[in-house]
Amino acid sequence: MDLNGKIEPDIKDFKQWMSLLWTTGGRYLDVFKLLVIDYPVSLPARFDEP
Repeated sequence: MDLNGKIEPDIKDFKQWMSLLWTTGGRYLDVFKLLVIDYPVSLPARFDEP
């Protein structure tokens, strides 16, 4: 069983995936903050709709 050869690329891919998730997550967080700050009234109304 060659564990080192298999784990090493997975760790690199995981780091790339995490950094990608972090940057996109940050963008979504900014958009969410923008929505909450700009539309504080229409957001709860949107959540109340079935």
